[in-house]
This record gives sequence, structure tokens and C-alpha cells, in this order.
Amino acid sequence: MTLPHGIWGWGRCLVLALGLSVGLAWSLLARVPVSVLGEQVPLDLALTLHPVAAVVTGQVRHAAMLQGQEVQAGALLVELDSTEPQLQVAEERQKLLALDTQRTARQQEHAAAEAAWQGTEQGAQTALDEARSRHQEASAAVQTAQDKAQRFGPLALLAEQPQLKTALDTTRLTLQRLEHEQRVRLLEWRARQAQAQREIVVLDGELALTTVRLKRLEHVLEARHIRAPIAGRLRLVTHAAPGSVVHAGAWLGVILPPSDLLVTASFPPPSPPGPLRPGQPARLRFATGMPMAASDALPATVTQVAEATADTDLRVVLRLGPEALHRLPLQPVVSGTVEIEVERVAPLTCLLRTLRRTAGAAWP
Repeated sequence: MTLPHGIWGWGRCLVLALGLSVGLAWSLLARVPVSVLGEQVPLDLALTLHPVAAVVTGQVRHAAMLQGQEVQAGALLVELDSTEPQLQVAEERQKLLALDTQRTARQQEHAAAEAAWQGTEQGAQTALDEARSRHQEASAAVQTAQDKAQRFGPLALLAEQPQLKTALDTTRLTLQRLEHEQRVRLLEWRARQAQAQREIVVLDGELALTTVRLKRLEHVLEARHIRAPIAGRLRLVTHAAPGSVVHAGAWLGVILPPSDLLVTASFPPPSPPGPLRPGQPARLRFATGMPMAASDALPATVTQVAEATADTDLRVVLRLGPEALHRLPLQPVVSGTVEIEVERVAPLTCLLRTLRRTAGAAWP
């Protein structure tokens, strides 16, 4: 069965009209990105590397470093053999404990001696007070006898006077002996106090020196535990197998911080085909001397734009996210390819702009 020629023509016209309608709608309603592309653009990469280095020379006992591994600040990355420092630290700790025990014992002995001295001194003071009282009583009795002798004559109380004088002499000698013994005890006690203080001072000095030595040894011991200085991602990791020897100052890798990275791109004139402003998406590929695929482009975002002047280029600051850390080149970077999406316009607008630029170039 064949279609009439008129119906076939009408069908082709309908299909053509439908295609033109779809194409016109797409050219008016669709949006295509308009980008500024800069090749071999000068770049300034604000990249901070934190090295992971050995402080002392030693044999690797344990290593936990992998390329691209994310680590937290203070995480143990490499442990060097620390048998000798551990023994020295244990020895100094035992010595510190012994000195502290000895000092505590000396303080307790001094406190016990102080309590004994106080008890002895109270008893001696009581005996001294009693001797003074008896001496005063004997002196008062002699004085009374002398007064009676003056009133009643020298023969009065003749038998009592020698006894009273003997009692006075006895109490005076006893009082002098007790006072002398008290002064001697006081001098001896002060000497013992000074000796005890000297012993405590010596022990304090030894404790201080031992504490300093212990801290130094603990620092040496801690230096054999290589930890992450900051949180971030490991790069340039060297192979440090257990049993191998690393030397002081040797780099075992670097850590890239997790913060956003900033790259400054300089665009020479002419001005880009559209306004540049913060928030626009961009893609960045570094010129490292090695071929890079389109998928190697790093996503970025425009954060700051410094307009060009007569003497300066257009400078655009791009922010790279933390996910780009493991893809950044660590060798010096001076240029690259930057593509910034300026705006999204209708395809018809792009066509008209292209025709206008072409006509402008053909008819200046």
C-alpha cells in the first residue's frame, strides 16, 4: 500500500516543523556553561608541608605509615627501639622513689625528735621552775633570819642560821645546774635541727637532679616515638621496615594539613568573556612536566578576584577542597591550566555572541 504524495509531504513537513520547534526550544531554554580557559597560567600554590622526621638515630621497631593515609595529630607513626632508654628511665624512677622515701623518713624522724624535745623541755622547765621556787623560799628564810638577828641580837636563832645558809647554797647550785643543762640541751637541739635541715636540703637537691635526669631520659625515650605533628594526609612516605636503621634528621614523609588549599592564578589581558566573582566553579590542572588526563583536573572554587590594572594581571584565588590533598604534586609548580565557569546562558545567546565577535573581527 502506498501513501498519497500529498500525505507523505505533509508528514515530512510535520517532522521538520517538530524538529525546528525542539531545536528552537532547546536554543532558548537550555543552558550551557561559558568558561574562561587559561593555559600555562602562572600559579602560586599556598602549600604547607609538615615533615615527619627522626629526632634520633635508631632501629625501627614498628612502622605505621602508608601513602595517602589520614592521620590525627599525635598519632604514633614510627617506633624506634627503646630498650636502653626504658631501662635508664626505670632506674631513675626507682632512684627517685628511694630518695623521696628517704626524705619522708627524715621528715618523720625530725617530727618525732621535735615532739620528744618538746616533752623533755616541758619537764626540764617544770624542774627549773621548782628549783627557782625553792631557791626563792630559801633566800626568803635567810632574809627573815637576818631581820630577826638585827632586832633581837646576834645570838638569836644562832642554831638556825647555818642550816638556812646551807639550804640557800644548795638551792642556788641546783638552779645554776638546771639552767646550765637547759642551755646545753638547747644548743644540742639547735645543732640537731641544723643537721636535719642540711640532710633534707641535700635530699632535695638529689631529688631535683634526679627529676631533671628523669625528664631528660623520658624526652629521649619519647623521641624514639615518632608522632604526627598535625592532622592531615601522609605523602612522600619512605619505606621504613622493622629492623632498618634511620638516622637523626632523616625525613620519613610529609603531612599535608586538612585545611583548604589556596591557589592564585594570574590571567594576562584580554579580559575574560564574562564577570568573575566568588563562588564560581573551576577546574585546575598543574603543569608538572608529566601528561595528565582530563579526569586529573582538580575541582576548585573562586574565592577572591583582584581586577586587572594597567600594570597588573587579573589575579584569581581558587580554593581546593581537602579531597585534593592526595592528588597535589609536591614538586614546585609554576603554571597550569585553569578553567572557570563564568556563567550559564542559552545556546542561542552563545551563537549570537560568536557571530558578533566574528563580525567584529571581520569588520573592525
